[in-house]
Amino acid sequence: MTTLTTNLPANSGLGLFAQLRAKLRRHAVYVRVYNELSALSDRELEDIGLVRGMLRDVASEASAEA
Repeated sequence: MTTLTTNLPANSGLGLFAQLRAKLRRHAVYVRVYNELSALSDRELEDIGLVRGMLRDVASEASAEA
């Protein structure tokens, strides 16, 4: 006889929807932060201690905290 073992909780269906919702929320935060920072001029970015090459990292950090 073969047995199947999974590491999923009994209510994994609900957990999957919660994970998807959280991932979509994090992605929305990433896009919003990236777009808002991208709209700033180089001078404005410099005033807040950023350079254009840092925008992806900053947006990623913001989305991870959401």
